[in-house]
Amino acid sequence: MCFGSKDIEATFKAALDAGFTAHREPFDTPWGSRMAYLRDPDGHMISLSADRSKKEEGAEKVPVEDAAEANSAAGSGSASKRKRTEEPAE
Repeated sequence: MCFGSKDIEATFKAALDAGFTAHREPFDTPWGSRMAYLRDPDGHMISLSADRSKKEEGAEKVPVEDAAEANSAAGSGSASKRKRTEEPAE
């Protein structure tokens, strides 16, 4: 399950205080997001995501194809090989 957050660090800390366990500390992605992963008390994976490009002036926007390649190179194995033909709605 994924949740959007305006402040990943504060949300991550609040979740830890509520009994969640850290799976991956907050980090920046090459495609302009800030993410973190936790496990809830029942062991379910929870991800937090924020678009840092809206928050940080001048944050680099990475084309979808480059982001998928970077994701694949990072070893996630979930990158799609399809080319995206249109930009997502904001």
